Amino acid sequence: MRLEGNVTEICYVTHDIAAATARWARTLGAGPFFDMAVPDGELMLRGKPVRDKFRAVLGFSGTTIIELIQPLSDGPSLFTEVLREKGEGAIHHVYPSIRPLTAEAYDSLCAGYEAEGLERVLDFTVPGIGRNCFYDARDRIGSFIEVLEVNQPAFDMVYKMYEAHLAGPGDRPLRPFAEMM
Repeated sequence: MRLEGNVTEICYVTHDIAAATARWARTLGAGPFFDMAVPDGELMLRGKPVRDKFRAVLGFSGTTIIELIQPLSDGPSLFTEVLREKGEGAIHHVYPSIRPLTAEAYDSLCAGYEAEGLERVLDFTVPGIGRNCFYDARDRIGSFIEVLEVNQPAFDMVYKMYEAHLAGPGDRPLRPFAEMM
């Protein structure tokens, strides 16, 4: 299957990643989910620097990537905001048409969202992958929209996750990201 541009990610927030991955695997056969190394770092939240820590896992359900995020800090956080407002399992964001994005394509996609009047509310860099930002589209679609400057080697991990999903989550719905290397 050609995945470039044909996969959408939907992210949900949770208080407990292990319990959430087990529910997704048991209920829908989703996963396995791979635990992403998210460094504790500085993010720009609504134009102000914040220290935020969260845990993120990714896995497939059919041809949709499911991301689960568990906030780990008490400070300002876009993820904690949605978890507090909407509760366990609430949709946080979507990332439509995932594909490798050059710096120019990333900037163009961001410019398009800004031309539509969407507010850019979160910015940070994912080490080894690229720039990452979120737009507030809650008044239009009920969630934020993510944009990630994905390089080709990082996108190749999407294929590996998909292949693991085709084999099924088995009795290990949550796995370390290193298993994909």
